[in-house]
Amino acid sequence: MSKKAVVLACVVGLSLAGGGCGPLNGKYSGGAAAETSASSSALRLDVRSERGGMAVMEENIIRLALRDEAGNPVEQARIEAYLVMPGMFCGRIPAEARAVGPGQYELLAIPVMAGKWEAEISVASDGDSLRAAHPFKAM
Repeated sequence: MSKKAVVLACVVGLSLAGGGCGPLNGKYSGGAAAETSASSSALRLDVRSERGGMAVMEENIIRLALRDEAGNPVEQARIEAYLVMPGMFCGRIPAEARAVGPGQYELLAIPVMAGKWEAEISVASDGDSLRAAHPFKAM
């Protein structure tokens, strides 16, 4: 089964099961911002995506940089991420997280329709955690 078919099946299944989202603590600079930051007592997360938007039904990359309070890269983190459309009932689509370097991670995101989206990101490391919502536009 193709990745697109799997994502579409997840969307339908999560929608029927009542998937949804709540408010998160990330800060961003409006509509389809290209950068979002969030911090906790011991962690700082910086999130970046392309300003031009993401392609619908294709793999897109959202870049994450995770650092500790001293600015050192955090290499051992548990990251969970989902794509949601605020105000829409289309479920939560899982986004795969992978480490690509010291403190550097990528989310593989596949938005299933055009419009305004958010990547809900949860990070945990060494007993601390944080959450962020990164807005982006899919076209």
